[in-house]
Amino acid sequence: MKITEYGITVVYLMILCRIAYADWKYQIIEPWTHIGILTLACMEMLFRVGVSVQERCLGAVVIAVPMLVLTVMLKGGFGGGDIKLMAVSGFLNGVKVITYAGMLGIILSGIYVNPTARYTRQTPPELKWAFSDWIWSNRSLRIADPILDASTSNVNSLQ
Repeated sequence: MKITEYGITVVYLMILCRIAYADWKYQIIEPWTHIGILTLACMEMLFRVGVSVQERCLGAVVIAVPMLVLTVMLKGGFGGGDIKLMAVSGFLNGVKVITYAGMLGIILSGIYVNPTARYTRQTPPELKWAFSDWIWSNRSLRIADPILDASTSNVNSLQ
């Protein structure tokens, strides 16, 4: 990783920590955070050639669109901030990383919600929890991306 990629990673983690704090405390994700992550994605497109524009666009929709559909179908689903956060994070990280992050976020939030719902005797729709707190780990997966790229490059070289 180059210094510019580390810088983008550090700024992204700082934004995600701010999002996690605000979402946990106030149940809101400020609009400036989405714009900041989108700006980072545009900057990274200049410095990192490993993720194509098609992968970034697919990453923007692979988790965000199902979240939007669930929100429309189920009242009290995800908030608009969570959906926008997954879209811009998918655009920044690409389809592979955001898919792993989405799965990890769902698993971790399920581990948290199920025991909490039993302990407080609330059903999950009544139990308020911040989804963004569980998806900020996607940049941690991005740091491990060279390992993931190495494992997939062996498969791609066989084709």
